[in-house]
Amino acid sequence: MKKTITLLLILFCTSVFSQQKLNEFELFRVSYTNFSRAKIKSDFSQVKDDKIRIEEYRINFNYPIVSKDKKTILINGISYVNMKPVYNFNTTFTNETSENYYSISYNLGLVKRLKKDWTITALVSPTLASDFNGELKSDDFILQASAIATKQVSKNLNYGFGLSYNTRFGQPLVVPILQLTYVKNKWKTVVIFPGIIGEFYQFNKNNTVGLLAAINGSQFNISTKETVLDNLNYTRVNFGPSYERSIYKDLKINLFTGYTLAKKISWSTFTKGDIDLKPENSYFFQISLRYVK
Repeated sequence: MKKTITLLLILFCTSVFSQQKLNEFELFRVSYTNFSRAKIKSDFSQVKDDKIRIEEYRINFNYPIVSKDKKTILINGISYVNMKPVYNFNTTFTNETSENYYSISYNLGLVKRLKKDWTITALVSPTLASDFNGELKSDDFILQASAIATKQVSKNLNYGFGLSYNTRFGQPLVVPILQLTYVKNKWKTVVIFPGIIGEFYQFNKNNTVGLLAAINGSQFNISTKETVLDNLNYTRVNFGPSYERSIYKDLKINLFTGYTLAKKISWSTFTKGDIDLKPENSYFFQISLRYVK
């Protein structure tokens, strides 16, 4: 059983009605991330001192429908993730696992503007997440939900709070959300705790640089028959500089690179408990193309 909640979904749970200087609404994003080869420090003797590398492909699409009074937005979205772990070892367990793990989500959101500059946002995201090597089972499915209240204090400041049910930390958990967005001159501070913390500087309308820390995680069901493995659990913190350039109107390319901290990859089993691979921290590189409004 698994759900990976992307950065897009957390950003969606902030105020869509906020000033454009504060928030952009992302209609489309496609991204590729490469996590460099990392040494494994597992206590599991068959993989100790070997290495693992990970690639991720993500596609997100959102379509908003705005009411006539512009106080309500209904959003339909689709999210797709392909995670590709590349092992540098061969054990009984790796023979039972897949080279590809997938997550496919339908995201239904409702944003309602209230009095006194408050906005309520609710999101429901049914997801299938698995290696899809066998028949679909109930363990491939999870229903994630988020809700957040956001206050527009001024044209340069908003804050919010709420709850989200997700696998950001490698297993299904109820996670509190604290959100703050502040703009002063060419500087922009974005906090969506525990998802991201970032500081950005806009040189001009086409170029922005920043420093960003982002945590994300996943839990993928393993559907291969005749295996003791249940789930693949995965979480990490990415930290480093980012650069974004508008290449045509609202179409932007984003580069994000740096170092991965607090990385964890483990297998849950039916009989042996968790097998923690304990990979060392390593470098990563991400390139994204996105369209915003």
